[in-house]
Amino acid sequence: TRGRHSNVLHVVGYDYADAREQFVEAFNRDDADLGLEAAKEQVQRDIQGLDISDDRARITEETRRLRDEATQHEHEAERASEQADIIEHRIAEYTDRAEPVTTAHEAAAREAGHRVEAAKQQANEWEVYTAQLEAARREQAHRDGTPVVKTRAQADDAQQAVYRAGRLSKRGAQRDADARAAEWQAHRDEVAEQWGDAPDRFNLEAWATRAAAHHPEVIEAKTNSSQAHEYVTQTERERRELNREQQQEIGELRRDVLGTKQNVVGKRVPLDERTAAEWARQHRENAAHHHNIAGQARTEADTLDRLPTAEAEQRIDARETAQQEHAAELTRTEQVLA
Repeated sequence: TRGRHSNVLHVVGYDYADAREQFVEAFNRDDADLGLEAAKEQVQRDIQGLDISDDRARITEETRRLRDEATQHEHEAERASEQADIIEHRIAEYTDRAEPVTTAHEAAAREAGHRVEAAKQQANEWEVYTAQLEAARREQAHRDGTPVVKTRAQADDAQQAVYRAGRLSKRGAQRDADARAAEWQAHRDEVAEQWGDAPDRFNLEAWATRAAAHHPEVIEAKTNSSQAHEYVTQTERERRELNREQQQEIGELRRDVLGTKQNVVGKRVPLDERTAAEWARQHRENAAHHHNIAGQARTEADTLDRLPTAEAEQRIDARETAQQEHAAELTRTEQVLA
């Protein structure tokens, strides 16, 4: 109040200086008939005794800090969102470019797989045929060699009979031995002409196995079977080479479109789609986190602006205490982990 006029002035200021400035400005607008200079002098006298108890300097500084913090987090959220947009755009571009490539790769891989399976089937057929043919020739050799072994045994027995015959029967025994030997020789020559050699008296089974293995048809079948297995090896090698080339082509496409990442041994390798999608998701979560912190900071600043000075300071004190306790708890946790 001033003079004989009863006026009430309500001043809400951030601090003492702000309140003083508003007080002076208000009284400068006074239209009393004392005159402008007198009004200013009266304002100076009145304000000297004014006790401004609401010192909000600390609250003003805290709200400014909170709003600056909110702005920083909003900028971080914007950068994170931009990074997510870039990665998602690259993923979409890679998907479009990779689709025809992977389609061609799948078709080529199927064709290579068919060649391998066909080669394996052919090799298996030749292997079965060779085994069956060799078994058949072994049976045939066994049949052909049996008369040789039999007549050889008979010739040997006849020769022994010569040794045992008496003087009167020796001539007849010798003729019989010669006939048996001639019969054996005829069978032996016939078998040797067909099989390359003939069995002895006691090796028919081994000779039949060896003769079958050296039969021209069996040798040819084994050669074809071996070539079929070599072709299997060749088709499998070609399929592996095709797969390597396809992976290299996809890797180059990933490197060109998605970029690279560092693997566990520190080498830069092409970035894969799943990792890129995970990075984009992390950037989105990071942006949301910064937006949340910014919103909380601005809400807290607005709340402090609305509260009376004492309540606002208590709120600041409580938050600082909580932050200190949280920092101390983190320190204790780190010590325990250490």
